[in-house]
Amino acid sequence: MARGTTAGGDSTRRTRSDRRQDEGESKVGWADNVDRLLEASPVFVTALRAAFIRYQDPKSATIPPTSLLPALQLFFQRVTEDMNPTASKLFYRQVTRDDLEAISLEDPSLGIEQPVDIQEFGTITKKVGTRVLVERGKRLGLFVVGGIMAVHVVKGITKRLPIVGPAADIILSIVPTFLVGPAVGVAGALYNSGS
Repeated sequence: MARGTTAGGDSTRRTRSDRRQDEGESKVGWADNVDRLLEASPVFVTALRAAFIRYQDPKSATIPPTSLLPALQLFFQRVTEDMNPTASKLFYRQVTRDDLEAISLEDPSLGIEQPVDIQEFGTITKKVGTRVLVERGKRLGLFVVGGIMAVHVVKGITKRLPIVGPAADIILSIVPTFLVGPAVGVAGALYNSGS
């Protein structure tokens, strides 16, 4: 069946992506845009080159597999040095061997068990960074939901107290749960992240 027709042959509305494909335009996703922004970022490029130069094998201009994890750790350390300390506590954690194994399982073509050049190292840093950020984002989301629930429960319990309940009901009705709850969740995530 041709694009734009139904089983009965009636014409249907064509989507913008259908028109782009017909016109020969390439489809660019948000991940491609993020990659372009990263590659243009001086912080990313400087940290990438510094980590690569520090751990490269001078004979082959590649990073040996045994040095890949320390090179990634140095890269992320350099990147987080330029970040707001609060943001780095929320969104960064130390890169581990488990991260390398996970991205290797996702994309076996990365070849993390072989020497990598600077382009491959850049690709690996983006994949590991994405993994760490998604994991930390999920964690932060859970803390925000937990903060909303905690504020809601505290407000409910306080309103039911015999002596201070009526006065607390007036004051607590002013406090918006959906604004205070996320703040409590972020504070809990910061407290729980240590360091």
